[in-house]
Amino acid sequence: AANGTLSAPRGTLDLAGDFVNLGTFTNETHNSGTVLWSGSNLGAGSTDSPFTFYNLTFALSGIQNVYPKNMTSAGITVENTLTVNSGATMRLKSDTTGVVPLLSLGTTTSACTVNLNSTVANYLSINFDDNHDSFNAVRIAGVSSLYPATINNADRISWDYPTGRTSRAVELSNLNCVGTVTFGSDATGTYTTEIKLQGDCEFDAVTVDTDGTLDL
Repeated sequence: AANGTLSAPRGTLDLAGDFVNLGTFTNETHNSGTVLWSGSNLGAGSTDSPFTFYNLTFALSGIQNVYPKNMTSAGITVENTLTVNSGATMRLKSDTTGVVPLLSLGTTTSACTVNLNSTVANYLSINFDDNHDSFNAVRIAGVSSLYPATINNADRISWDYPTGRTSRAVELSNLNCVGTVTFGSDATGTYTTEIKLQGDCEFDAVTVDTDGTLDL
């Protein structure tokens, strides 16, 4: 219900359907627990409401859409651990209003760890979608430059928007990306994504394809 509050267990909250927030789900109510999510849409239809998770696991075998702007002007926050299980794909959606959707990782006093375990062909663990051809960017950022988020297996991020989308931007800050990342075009060699570094980022190794753009 609108203005309601969900107080999660300290263990695991298994959510099989979509997650729509019309009330409050924040660090006061997550109780340092885990949300195991196997629905298709996170945030779609939500009001400007806080979405703060302690541990969040993507568990559906297939694409799971995330609408950060629908949640709050601050986007979605995962404080401790973000996990994408084998076979799952976290798809971050851009917003049609011009506001850059934000996936925030960690807190001002601690870092978040991102574990990417899916190698689904063409989609991988995380990819991006230009919602309704909005031509807008999405952003992944550690909350604190002193405690950057660590993304394990960063090569399992499909940095380029899916085939059929034109050039968009992915903005990054306060991240430690473990593994080799490749910035360039999609599988057709036609559609490219611009990577913008908005803050400190560390990469083990980076490959920028001939048709890719890395904006420092």
